Amino acid sequence: MTRGYKLGVAEPKKLLLGFRTSQVVILAVGTFLSFIALAAGQLIVVLVLILLFAGLAFLPFGGRNLDEWVPIFAKWILTGSKGRNYHAAAPLLGHTDQKMQMVAAPPFIKGVKLLKVLHSEGREVAVIKDAANKTYSAVLALRGGAFVLSGSNDQEVQLENWGSVLARFAAEGSVISRVQWIERAIPENSQLMHDYFDASATLEKSSPVTDSYLELIEDAVPVTTAHEVYLVLQISQIKAAKQVKQAGGGDSGACEVLLRELMNAAKEVAGAGFKVLGALNRDEVARLIRTTFEPSLNEEITRRMADGLKMNEIWPMVTATEWNSYRADSAFHRTFWVSDFPRTEVGADFLAPLMLQSLITRTISVVMEPIAPTKALREVEVAKTSFLADQDLRDKAGYTLNTTREREFLKLQERESELADGHGAYRFSAYVTCSAKSEEELEYASQAVEQVAHQSHLVLRLLYGEQDTAFATMLPLGRGLA
Repeated sequence: MTRGYKLGVAEPKKLLLGFRTSQVVILAVGTFLSFIALAAGQLIVVLVLILLFAGLAFLPFGGRNLDEWVPIFAKWILTGSKGRNYHAAAPLLGHTDQKMQMVAAPPFIKGVKLLKVLHSEGREVAVIKDAANKTYSAVLALRGGAFVLSGSNDQEVQLENWGSVLARFAAEGSVISRVQWIERAIPENSQLMHDYFDASATLEKSSPVTDSYLELIEDAVPVTTAHEVYLVLQISQIKAAKQVKQAGGGDSGACEVLLRELMNAAKEVAGAGFKVLGALNRDEVARLIRTTFEPSLNEEITRRMADGLKMNEIWPMVTATEWNSYRADSAFHRTFWVSDFPRTEVGADFLAPLMLQSLITRTISVVMEPIAPTKALREVEVAKTSFLADQDLRDKAGYTLNTTREREFLKLQERESELADGHGAYRFSAYVTCSAKSEEELEYASQAVEQVAHQSHLVLRLLYGEQDTAFATMLPLGRGLA
């Protein structure tokens, strides 16, 4: 029998009676001010305060409550247009006889550096140091198989294998702080297929077979897309402090610990039946970052690297953050958060419509934070205790146990059962970015992404006012979780 999968909605932290912490704080402040106004005999003011603070706590707008919009609006106003736009200083500084002036990273990813490290086999591996978050990351390139064409049983086996890998990442004592997978789809230029055919063809140009091949290439152009899959492993200076110190401390110690975990992960992923192409070196990571900012450069940079040229350019020269988009040089981007995963049971290939969309440039990023088994069990126990205590208060206040809360409790029980069976526990978030060469194309790409996401039973929420930091989730930095 085919197995069904159901993930459900995100679970915000709740403090009392099922309310979010921010809602409880707003209601507490409103109650306090209302009592002061009541003591002063200002009944109209009391009424205004009740309506105002109740609206801030519960009134929905654009997929969020007003209390969730307050910090976003505040940041947007305080930053100002000048703070949201970035122009690299490198062109104005010029070159010296000793070195070329490098373009600095945009402010929201300031402090990110690429380190070159040699592992035991003598091959160079790039380590991404994020000084702002005190993390070190490395990237494995993977190649997906014909998952969609496989039978349902084979698909379920592959998912179980991947689940086993994730469980090992989340094992007790693991130093891995974040796991991220990135899948990119970039439509290819028809000229690449023509060039390959011209270089490989053995038939005469006048042959009917040659005409058939060329006709097939022309027909295939609109749906030909380059898919790239990457697995990012990250360690934290804080979580792995002991291991880093034992390895010599500093950047060298952190890189040694990370590479050890990366090599183990590569073996585990390969052992689970996935194709591992290898760890990315500095030039390959630079290409990944540069073409994330500007996907149209992918073919040119790939061709230059194939000719043996080094990657000197990593960051964009000019960026601009708008309320609903982000621009980097000639590329326009729009990032969505996957707010809801399937609430009803779906098959293992439920993401196929989104993954196989071939007419637009888009990137999917899933950022996961492993939770140690003992901590995960403790959190479930605390959540169950809190739920029962809240429900007791609701019962005394006359509230009944509705279907939503009943399912919430069942989900806690299911999670407890999964942990007892040895499954890994993770806190995760997923993001989708569509990219285009103009604002008009971006609108079309956004509509296409939302349409195929709906077919995949996903609910996307446009991250208004946060497009620069949201775009950072597409980079191999493990960002996207608070």
